[in-house]
Amino acid sequence: MGANGGFIQYSDHPPAIDLLPERAVEWLLNCRNAAALEWIFVGRWLFLDNPNEAKILGDRAKLATVVDDTFRTLFPLWFGAYAGASPH
Repeated sequence: MGANGGFIQYSDHPPAIDLLPERAVEWLLNCRNAAALEWIFVGRWLFLDNPNEAKILGDRAKLATVVDDTFRTLFPLWFGAYAGASPH
């Protein structure tokens, strides 16, 4: 998350940009009321007003690479969080 400008956002709260990545991961792992929050976003936003991000958004291959890298980076976190979850 730190290397990619990632953050978390949940329920009706704005993005938690004040949480360092380590604290955001800790928050996710310790969240015991996820269903009550309704949704949790873990990721990265790209903005057109940022020249580097605008280049990514303007190039389909670069965007696909960024999305792939993001999912690959987050997979261990998701896997760890859901490894003990039982199916409904």
